[in-house]
Amino acid sequence: MIFQLPKSSFHSFWIRIGAGPWVGWGSTGINYVSTLSALLGRRSAHFEFGSGVLVTYWSQEKKLKPIINERYIAGFGGFRFQKPTGNFVFRTGLGWPDGIYLSLGYCF
Repeated sequence: MIFQLPKSSFHSFWIRIGAGPWVGWGSTGINYVSTLSALLGRRSAHFEFGSGVLVTYWSQEKKLKPIINERYIAGFGGFRFQKPTGNFVFRTGLGWPDGIYLSLGYCF
C-alpha cells in the first residue's frame, strides 16, 4: 500500500509487482507485470482497478518483448472483500494478462 484515504471513496492506492510463466501455441516465457491500483469503497466491499506495464521474456528467442503487437499494457478491474481491520482477502475480476481471476489471501 502506498497510502490510504480512510474518509474518501478512494480507500487506498497500491503498487503490485509480479511474475509468472505462460504457455501458448508452441511458445513459452515469463510475464513480468507492475501495476498501480486503487480501491474504491469505505467498508468491506471494494471495487478494485489498476493499470500498468507488462513485459514478457520469450524463452525460444531469449529476449524481452511484448506478448501482442508492441503493447506493454496491463490492467484489471474487479471486486475485493476485506474488512477494514481484517486479514482475510477475497478477490475476483477480469484483467490482462490474468484473464478471469479468483483469489483468497491473508493480509499481514
